[in-house]
Amino acid sequence: MKRKLELEELLKIQSGVDYLGGKGVKRNLTKAIELLKDTPDGQFFLGASFHGHHKANKDLKKALYWYEKAASNGHGQAQYNLALMYANKDGVDRNLMKAYHWISKAAENNIDDAKETKEQILNDLSIEELEEVYKPKSIPPEILLQYKNVGQKELMIQNRGDIEMTKKEKIKLNKVSFFGRKNLEAFYEGEVVDGQPHGKGKLTYEKFKEHKFQIFFEGTFKEGRPINGKLHEWDGSIYEGEFELSAEYGHGKITYKDGQEYHGEWQRTDRMGEGSMVFLSNGSEFHGHWHDDHPSDGQMIFPDGTTFDGTFHQLSFEFARGVITYIDGRKFEGWFDDDEKRDKFEGTMTYPNGDVIKGTLHIANVNKYEGMITLYEAIPSDKDKFVPNE
Repeated sequence: MKRKLELEELLKIQSGVDYLGGKGVKRNLTKAIELLKDTPDGQFFLGASFHGHHKANKDLKKALYWYEKAASNGHGQAQYNLALMYANKDGVDRNLMKAYHWISKAAENNIDDAKETKEQILNDLSIEELEEVYKPKSIPPEILLQYKNVGQKELMIQNRGDIEMTKKEKIKLNKVSFFGRKNLEAFYEGEVVDGQPHGKGKLTYEKFKEHKFQIFFEGTFKEGRPINGKLHEWDGSIYEGEFELSAEYGHGKITYKDGQEYHGEWQRTDRMGEGSMVFLSNGSEFHGHWHDDHPSDGQMIFPDGTTFDGTFHQLSFEFARGVITYIDGRKFEGWFDDDEKRDKFEGTMTYPNGDVIKGTLHIANVNKYEGMITLYEAIPSDKDKFVPNE
């Protein structure tokens, strides 16, 4: 009987997830919520869908609501995701105490990366928050040395006799987890406080045979971690800007080996937020909002001045729904399906004289990329042909 109930519950959750994404059925949020709202797993799937897993459902307030439901019911991955939302200001005001509370729960549930992230969040707490965490004991010296407020930190250090001040050293760091890499050995040369990088310095990873370039970071360290500087990557790309939680975070610029550049906001090694990029492969430019390292919504400017304004397919550089504006003033509006070869689309064309006509837009320039899968990239231009419906 128990196994039968478990199977029925799994089928119920799967059905709810299908309704969330419109897989095999018409997307129906009401039915999905009804099927998923009563179990931690179901609540987590609702949170993930509203968090952006299903682009059409994205609603960060609802994601927060369902993650909190699932997290309160002991769902470890929901606890982890909720902690990151509070730590990264992802749809909610930043609250590191709440982030620390939920990441601690996730670590207790042995969620991947939770213990490392817990340490990183702990290092960003204020002095008052730190005291609350370690109450009734005093703050450990290694944690106090990582505190951001220099004035208060120096005052605290004056009242403590167990803390060593800054000096320059060459040290080997074991199991370093910076820049999205875990548990690697690295060598640091620069200013050190209590055995940790603190101040100006250079961090170099051992070069791997499969990497053409050596990975190293040169800049400012604080709290034992990089906060600002220049990161040279194994593929020849160079990121220059802000870091937080040991990864690219805040505002920065990356220059890729082929000369392409991205200027804008980052979160944990991904392009996330407002940003601009020039694509040398086709001469296009994108200005707008990024999510999960890909364009989300904004404007793409093509080589001849034709533009697209609208949304993009999830985890893709292909435009999805919006308006193509040609240099002669024509505007084509439609849904640009990513399942086709991207050479023709149904929609409406609005002419400068005000005429609006339904029909099919034929894209003249479509790039084809062969690999494990074949990809097609539409490049709208004034050579495109619009055929009205009969």
